[in-house]
Amino acid sequence: RGSALHSGCRSLSGTSVASPVVTGAVALLASAVNKKNINPASMKQSLMATAQRIPDANMFEQGVGKLDLVRAYHELSTYQPHVSFLPSYIDLSECPYFWPYCSQPLYYGSMPVIINVTILNGMGATGYIVNKPIWQPYIGANGKMLEVSLSYSQVIWPWTGWLSVTLSVVNEGSGFNGEAAGQISLTISTPTH
Repeated sequence: RGSALHSGCRSLSGTSVASPVVTGAVALLASAVNKKNINPASMKQSLMATAQRIPDANMFEQGVGKLDLVRAYHELSTYQPHVSFLPSYIDLSECPYFWPYCSQPLYYGSMPVIINVTILNGMGATGYIVNKPIWQPYIGANGKMLEVSLSYSQVIWPWTGWLSVTLSVVNEGSGFNGEAAGQISLTISTPTH
């Protein structure tokens, strides 16, 4: 809640309110932790990993959720360089977080669903996706009912890249009703200096 002009509190939201709050949090974290753990990606990864998801709000309304500065401090204090993704998983049945995707049925002949994923590389400012990302359907979870197309940035610079995931139902799934699952695997290489 923000302060009102005359008295009491009022609720504020949006990028113009969130940006200075997160900037202040980043400044506090940067002043409190070991500098070897800090780079733009590690800072963002720590803030994202420790945020508290807001119930009944979608990812476009809340991002990763409510900032938790104390948890972010502990996360960044013990940070080990790694790669992470936003969103970290895709679940079209999880509403309201995955709205509008969760409100659009995916069936044979429908328009494909396209989800953009941000890649954060905490291992270094530059990186490369080695080979092509691979969709691995879970056989026991109807994964072969999905056709998954992947587009991606081969170069990760500076600290970030992208992965575009296009989902559609294969011909064999024309009479299928249920859930399908799998995973996307990729390898990122970061040069050591």
